[in-house]
Amino acid sequence: MMAKATSIRFDDNLYDTILAYSQMNNQSISSFVSEAVATYVADKGVQPDAKSAIDDYVDRFAPLLEKLKDK
Repeated sequence: MMAKATSIRFDDNLYDTILAYSQMNNQSISSFVSEAVATYVADKGVQPDAKSAIDDYVDRFAPLLEKLKDK
């Protein structure tokens, strides 16, 4: 499986909670966040084709939104 690097900022309290939970379960913060996001996406029912449709919609209307935001 390929993995992509990203940077996420958490407020101090949330970071401390994530760190404590990760240490308690002997996993890295990266593994914890990856598992949490995968669970969230599965629970919300976001399917790859739905995400693709959303991305396509945003891509089509982004130029129009850019023009309208200044009006």
